[in-house]
Amino acid sequence: LGEMDQAITYYQKAIANNPHPEGSYYNLGMAYGKKGDLDGAIEHYMKALDLNPDYAEARNNLGYAYLKKGEVERAIQELTKALSIDPKLTEAYNNLGNAYIAKDQLERAIAEYEQAIAVNPDFALAYFNLGVVYRRQGQLEKAIAKLHQALALNPAYGKAHYQLGIAYYYNKQYKLAITHCNKAGEFGVKVDPKLLELLKTSG
Repeated sequence: LGEMDQAITYYQKAIANNPHPEGSYYNLGMAYGKKGDLDGAIEHYMKALDLNPDYAEARNNLGYAYLKKGEVERAIQELTKALSIDPKLTEAYNNLGNAYIAKDQLERAIAEYEQAIAVNPDFALAYFNLGVVYRRQGQLEKAIAKLHQALALNPAYGKAHYQLGIAYYYNKQYKLAITHCNKAGEFGVKVDPKLLELLKTSG
């Protein structure tokens, strides 16, 4: 049995012996999600919520699973409910931002990422996501600033180095672009060979 299969067996046994098993259903949902079984994850998050409708973390994870399935409206519904239960749930703001990205509502996504940072100023993922959105909008200086903030919190954040390399490329700061693309590669991120070729011939 794999690690997640062992976890599933463990939590299934825990449910049988627990008069309040919503935590075990939540853990089962996480285990199925890590296996890539989104339907299994959704089923068990919903069982947890049947027992405790105010379980904010389970609602957040349910929303995230719906988002991964491409069911964006259902994701937004669950994530909004999660935040009405717990307005300090940083991950739910971030997931809601991602849902608005899926709807191409970039300004609403920015507002959610900013709210995640307001709740937790050390949440590197939200700075990263803001950097990606600003780059998409062509706001390169803002993108560069947010990606540097992500890296200040997590210097080994390979994806942030990569996005920074792309932003510097579009900003015509080619040496810095090369530096960060190389850093991304050092941290295991696959860099687009076409970008590397462009950087070799630029500047």
